[in-house]
Amino acid sequence: MQRGKGVFDRSIMALRKFNSLGYADETSGLKLDLVYNPIGAFLPPPQEPLAEKYREELWEYFGIRFNQLFTITNMPIKRFADFLIRRNELEDYLELLVRNFNIHTVDNIMCRNLINVNWNGKMYDCDFNQQLEMESRKPTRKIP
Repeated sequence: MQRGKGVFDRSIMALRKFNSLGYADETSGLKLDLVYNPIGAFLPPPQEPLAEKYREELWEYFGIRFNQLFTITNMPIKRFADFLIRRNELEDYLELLVRNFNIHTVDNIMCRNLINVNWNGKMYDCDFNQQLEMESRKPTRKIP
């Protein structure tokens, strides 16, 4: 599922650009991490097998390298909350999240150690804060 016409092609172009600048090249020290989140009212699959599949497919079909793939669970906010409400799945999804809460994952929450860059280069400390339009309070700069 794409987020709009041409988004996939532009994403591939952007990833290739990052690679051409040295991102994901182990000799450069520049990391390029990707994020996967499900497109429905379910949890993401295990991270490592999915990362290997992405690594194989992106390299074979597009010549793209990356360092890590992170799987994240969707928060029921904004468009995703609207989607769940339209499908009458919000309560079930909230219960799924509660049943699968794992205290051991808290140290690795995206908002603690990573940044999220939106389509026009604005940076957020978390994907979810981007959806809520809560920009990072720390000084940021746009990526050219």
